[in-house]
Amino acid sequence: NLVSQLKKEMELRKQMNVAELNDLDELTRIEIEGFRTGSYLRLEIHDVPFEMVDHFDPRHPFLVGGLGLGEESVGYMQ
Repeated sequence: NLVSQLKKEMELRKQMNVAELNDLDELTRIEIEGFRTGSYLRLEIHDVPFEMVDHFDPRHPFLVGGLGLGEESVGYMQ
């Protein structure tokens, strides 16, 4: 079955990639694959309206911004 074969090849490639990345130091790994999901920055914001503090739910954190892998070179023209 072609689909099964492709899945096996993808899983093998994934395992090889993980094995290679695990041998790297943390800074080199970040340069190659970017920051991992779950790596967060604590951001301190001043002069926040009290409504934000009153209604903030820590189970739903704010997403301030970010780029996906390969999106750093995307541009827009008017």
